[in-house]
Amino acid sequence: MPTPTQIGASLAGALVALSLSACGSSESDDFADQSVDKITSQAEAAMKNVKSLRLAGTVTSDEEKIDLDLAISTSGDCAGSVGISGAKAEVLVAGGEQYMKGSKEFWKLTAGAQADQIMAVLGDKWAKIPSTQTEFSEFCDLDAFLDEMKKDDDKDKAKKGKVAKVGSTEAVEIVGKDEDGVTHAWVATEGKHYIVKISNAGKEGGEIAFSDFNEPVGAKKPAAGEVLDFSKLG
Repeated sequence: MPTPTQIGASLAGALVALSLSACGSSESDDFADQSVDKITSQAEAAMKNVKSLRLAGTVTSDEEKIDLDLAISTSGDCAGSVGISGAKAEVLVAGGEQYMKGSKEFWKLTAGAQADQIMAVLGDKWAKIPSTQTEFSEFCDLDAFLDEMKKDDDKDKAKKGKVAKVGSTEAVEIVGKDEDGVTHAWVATEGKHYIVKISNAGKEGGEIAFSDFNEPVGAKKPAAGEVLDFSKLG
């Protein structure tokens, strides 16, 4: 099973290829007519101020398809779901504590021979994951994700594509290329110039849409009676 670190690296690697390190500004009315450098500079500035967002889509890691639908924040709180080969788990991090509620298919895929025992003990409760398992919380580390976006090891110049609708948002396409393949990113042309979608068809690629920028994540700790603390199991 791929780790959150590997999955995060797959997402961030696609963003690195877009070379978001230029500078410049302009009015939003003619945003899409600007140079790639100016567009990517404003996208970087907008993303730098993001405190929370929702990401939804599919990425590939270790040749497995990972479905993600998570609201994440710079505080580390998050809520949503992760799916591996159709096996789904709800994920919740609130106040520094991390929880998971997996489907039967998820536990069988990830726990193997221990799956039946885990499900029998858990029932419908949340599993509280020990804080020592830091790889779990990496799903929810928006700061680390945004830091990866700032890293620009590839200086190949990106190119501008067409303006298209991403959901209800008009966005201009930016295309970058590196050793991992061709990456497409769409930057909102109006309002805050957020990156609203990225895609990469490479071996470790995928497609992720971003929305709900700076909206409350809504992660709340479950009631004590709804939780089983895995760190206390023998």
